[in-house]
Amino acid sequence: MAKVTIPQILEALKASAGFYGIASQKLGISRQALWRRVRDNPELQECVDDLKELQLDLTESKLLQAIKGGEGWAICFHLKTKGKSRGYIESQHVHLDGGLTLGVAECKDRAIEARERLAEIRSERQQLALSEGAIEAELVQ
Repeated sequence: MAKVTIPQILEALKASAGFYGIASQKLGISRQALWRRVRDNPELQECVDDLKELQLDLTESKLLQAIKGGEGWAICFHLKTKGKSRGYIESQHVHLDGGLTLGVAECKDRAIEARERLAEIRSERQQLALSEGAIEAELVQ
């Protein structure tokens, strides 16, 4: 079997939209052999990267069409992925040194609990201060 050339690989990758399985079948080589050829050749790597970008462009355009069509799932997905900077998140995880992962939603829940407990403590202190003041007033009389 003759060695597959770079132009043949480029053609097969473009014809298959960058999908290795389809391109390797067209070329008559294994998927792994194609993967190695791409890995070892900057021109092929660039081709695959460009094809992946085109795939993303296509899917993002379809997503935008669904958003314009009022599809709730598309709107929700877009806000969860692209609207994070505006607060549209379900949860966010922060990875800390030592392998500890902390969910921001979890932190937010704990912060709310802490604020509520702090408010309770302040209220208890005010009630105690009022009680102490009443006791002192009675003692003075």
